[in-house]
Amino acid sequence: MESTTIEQQAYSLYQTNLNYFKNNFPELYEKLNLLDVAIQLGQYKENLALEYNNNYFDLRDEQSKEWLYGENSLDYSNHLVNLIDKKKTGGVFEAQRYVDYSPEMPDVIDKSELHFHNALWASIKIIDYVKTHAPKNNSSMKNVYKSIFIGTGLGFHIDTIVNHLSSKVVFIYENNLELFRCSLFCCNYEQLSKKAFLFFSIMDAPRELEKHFIEFLEKGNNYNLYMKYIPFTKKYDSVLQHLQTINLMQTHISYPYSAFLLRYSNNPQYIAKNGAFIKINQRYSNNILSSKPILLVFSGPSTAKNLEWLKNNADHFIVITALSTCRLLYKNNIKPDIIMHQDPGESTTLSLFEGIDPVFFENIILIASSNVYNKVIDKFDFSKIYFIQQESNYKYDFGNFGSLTAGEYTYGITLLFGATEIYLLGIDLALDAQTYQTHSHGHSFLEHIDQTDNAQIDKNILYVKGNFQENVPTLPIYHTAIQEFARFSQSLKTSSQNVFNLSDGAFLEGSIPKQSKDINQSNLPILHKKQLHCDLVNFLDSISSREFRVEDKQTIKHQLLLAKNLLKIIKKYEKSSFLASDPYLDSLAKLSYILSDRENKTGSYLSEVYYYYFKVILSYIYDLFNTEELTQIPKHIKSIHTLLIHQLNKIALHFISSLEIYLNKK
Repeated sequence: MESTTIEQQAYSLYQTNLNYFKNNFPELYEKLNLLDVAIQLGQYKENLALEYNNNYFDLRDEQSKEWLYGENSLDYSNHLVNLIDKKKTGGVFEAQRYVDYSPEMPDVIDKSELHFHNALWASIKIIDYVKTHAPKNNSSMKNVYKSIFIGTGLGFHIDTIVNHLSSKVVFIYENNLELFRCSLFCCNYEQLSKKAFLFFSIMDAPRELEKHFIEFLEKGNNYNLYMKYIPFTKKYDSVLQHLQTINLMQTHISYPYSAFLLRYSNNPQYIAKNGAFIKINQRYSNNILSSKPILLVFSGPSTAKNLEWLKNNADHFIVITALSTCRLLYKNNIKPDIIMHQDPGESTTLSLFEGIDPVFFENIILIASSNVYNKVIDKFDFSKIYFIQQESNYKYDFGNFGSLTAGEYTYGITLLFGATEIYLLGIDLALDAQTYQTHSHGHSFLEHIDQTDNAQIDKNILYVKGNFQENVPTLPIYHTAIQEFARFSQSLKTSSQNVFNLSDGAFLEGSIPKQSKDINQSNLPILHKKQLHCDLVNFLDSISSREFRVEDKQTIKHQLLLAKNLLKIIKKYEKSSFLASDPYLDSLAKLSYILSDRENKTGSYLSEVYYYYFKVILSYIYDLFNTEELTQIPKHIKSIHTLLIHQLNKIALHFISSLEIYLNKK
């Protein structure tokens, strides 16, 4: 075929692809169009030259003079295709947390009491069944429904691999816009889109990449257990690590269904005990917290480095801290004015009191989320405890507030209280740049992160903008908290509120970097703590309610009614029977849609629990029936059906019985 004809076809394909992106991905089209215009105007010199020689296309780097393929690009692409299989090992991206357990644990966990960290409470039996009958190391997928391409090259391999794997949802990543532009001459993306849903991340900033990859994960998420990733070159580790970090940021992974169930089951407990609940759905001003400087002290590595300054100057501030920081403060004779606590964990939370004289907590105000462990509450004077609803509204018209970690949680609440001068110490949300430790010495959860160990995805080290340094190391959970802090700054902080970050950790949006030594203490008089304490109690009393009101009881009754309706749906579905996997999986998808209230018609808290539960459990069930080696399908359908119904009932009955207890209390 004549070279001119090939060039004409390539240019025609390029125009077809441009129109496709213009109509379907306008932001990506705009990037491509700007590059085109810059090339035409001579404002951008192309670094890559697309050439057709010896019956194949290749790209030459104009600076190094090296070829992208260096061989027949079609042969190279076919070779790449031959390396891809449908096994559940090798080039597999797993979008659920790794689960490891001993043989006796499924029965033990299934019969155990629900607690905050028991994410396998209603899933272990199904996971174990799937692992037994479709073992990862000895089975293959019938179809690889979702695939991830890291690097496009000229795109010849993409269509062939999508056909080979039978992928229906495809994520395409390329950080070189010019290279991707060249692929438009060779790969028919419009035609590809007729076979699969396409998601693109092309020269994206980090937040754009997160947005696009989360959208990909959401599409067809029942097939997220095993996906194949296909790197075009060997330099892909950092991209893959970033994608895994984004995956871990998903709510159903970072905060599992069991935590939601515990939250919604336990949240009314202190309302029923006439605890003081803060009305948090409004902003406050002209109060004791808005008229004094506030120091938020937490357990990041920076607190230990500023300990002498803290000991000498704590009396100049209203000191607000987390329960987890109290041991450090106690050892250094620093008494906070307010303690914030939102962790509902049991044994882990009680360990925070070890080594601290109970007298230390006398007269300290505790502001706690509504689902904290009751034995934590017992450590404080109940009259000086104030609760904030955690993501529920059982206390009618009082609002709710929650966040991932204690630092940004306290920051957001302090903003709502109207504080105008806030200093941050120990909200590093980063590792120590020299030692890679997570917290100050003596903290219960102190870890030293191994930079060379990539086995634990949630311990993968990322680098973010630093407060005093250009970049600092951080972890996925801290990265999420940094974003949450930024969200609070954007949505809650006003122009009259000044926030100073004293920590040598991550840069926190909305805050001003400031070294502790640069604070002018002459502008900060010593506070008379006894009077301060009275003023704080008076303020918090004025914005709280201790009454278990009729409208609160009605809210609980309404959630009970919704939950019992869901239980009826489960009971009806229990009678269903299936002989083939496709109708069974279709029925599960419909059941999930109804129980999860995907159209948000009811506002059921139990539906939200089911929403996050199905995000995990359906990926295992779908994987079981997508296993090539699986036989006796009707038998497995019956077994899984029985297991699932039992777990769905267990979740509903736990929720219902918990709420009924609160209503029956005198």
